[in-house]
Amino acid sequence: MGLYDGLDLAGSGSTAQLARLLGAPVVLVVSVTRMTRSVAALVGGYQRFEPDVEIAGVILNNVATGRHESMLVHSIRQYCDIPVLGCIPKDRQLTIPERHLGLVPRGEAAALAEKVERSRELVESYVDLDAMVEIARSASPLASSPTTEVQRRAGGVRLGVIRDRAFSFYYPENLEALEEAGAELVYIDALEDSRLPAIAGLYIGGGFPEMFAEALEANWQLRHEIAAAIEEGLPVYAECAGLLYLAETLWWNDRSVEMVGALPIDVKFSSRPQGLGYVAATVVDNNPFFEVGTQLKGHEFHYAWVEKVVDLPLAYHLDRGHGIGHKQDAIVYKNVLASFTHLHAVGMPGWAESLIGSARSADVPTVREIPNLK
Repeated sequence: MGLYDGLDLAGSGSTAQLARLLGAPVVLVVSVTRMTRSVAALVGGYQRFEPDVEIAGVILNNVATGRHESMLVHSIRQYCDIPVLGCIPKDRQLTIPERHLGLVPRGEAAALAEKVERSRELVESYVDLDAMVEIARSASPLASSPTTEVQRRAGGVRLGVIRDRAFSFYYPENLEALEEAGAELVYIDALEDSRLPAIAGLYIGGGFPEMFAEALEANWQLRHEIAAAIEEGLPVYAECAGLLYLAETLWWNDRSVEMVGALPIDVKFSSRPQGLGYVAATVVDNNPFFEVGTQLKGHEFHYAWVEKVVDLPLAYHLDRGHGIGHKQDAIVYKNVLASFTHLHAVGMPGWAESLIGSARSADVPTVREIPNLK
């Protein structure tokens, strides 16, 4: 989003607010396609909109020709009194492919490394990096207190994390928080791994199961093992794509494919977002991870909706957001909590400890001890 875009009209949570809190200067990157003198109006508007945000420089992107560059630079110099730190030429080869939830993730785009390398070369050639470093050094020093290395908690719990091309949306801080809380993370590839390892809990994050639906369906043995483990009480925390994966069926491009089947629901997709933006929720029903009354802040971005949510407890009431619908989210089934809401460990203190605590206290046999896995 833009520099001043945030949670509300005051710009709460915006990049501009963060810059003020840190005392950090801002460098604008402006796409100048089909623009000349108007660039000065645009930059000047950013300078005056919140004067306490220091706009320290501008990088112009998608510059067409030398004449185009000259007009842009002179306009900014005359009307904005701000340095132009670089003019990057238009290059169609740098376009990163997109799909309905945004950019194609790095795990899927084989040519992405080449595009990143080409971008690096262009930035080195067309941006004044020395000036950029000097601007960065002008930021206010941060107050800090002595810190010590985080001590891993004793009695580690083996926590499975499904992480592959289909499930790739994980905040690094969430995984770090789980390790700091005492988890030994065991990564699982839902496309390739046919057996569920011995784990005490499972975390399934966001991603694109619909793009890999046939491959996920083909890996029937892992799906059956996850379903059997859930029936035996395995604690599972699933967000968005994780919720879709635990459904009975997933409808994508007019075709139905089988998923894990642990939750008696079907999932279908719209051509328009069904939930997009910030979420504010209150926990209103018992579940394996959060106490009733807990306030949650997160976000959602999904084109999917859920059908057949009958007689299933829904743990979240949404004061903001869409979720599963009717201001509700988070299906509870046995020791499973599956929602469209994504949470960030830093914004939800105790999240990691809750997951580890549930895994540690659950009396679950190892996968190898679960009967009738066929």
